[in-house]
Amino acid sequence: MVSTELETYSKQVNDLIASLNKATGLSWVWESTGGGCDCLETIDDSGRLIMVTDCNAGIPLDTDDEWYIGIYPDEERTEPIEMVTVTDVKSCVAALQKLQADEVIMYEHVQVGR
Repeated sequence: MVSTELETYSKQVNDLIASLNKATGLSWVWESTGGGCDCLETIDDSGRLIMVTDCNAGIPLDTDDEWYIGIYPDEERTEPIEMVTVTDVKSCVAALQKLQADEVIMYEHVQVGR
């Protein structure tokens, strides 16, 4: 990527992070998973890694991207405990709320999306 493309991509990713932070009440970070792949991540209170990516192991920025939410037992990114497909910030929040209600992810002092 040339500088302008990288700046545009970085702004889009940071805007998505801000939207997810506001909508979920969680703190998301932009992580490189290696090999040119990246994702958004947060850790729940039990140490589970929550990862959001698109179907190409990138950040879901296009409006027609499918999003994947992967729940991993820890930061090692081994086999996921749960995988959910969503399409946007709103459906991501709804899926995370369901995962919290089902106790797949755990937050003592945060109610996702509230």
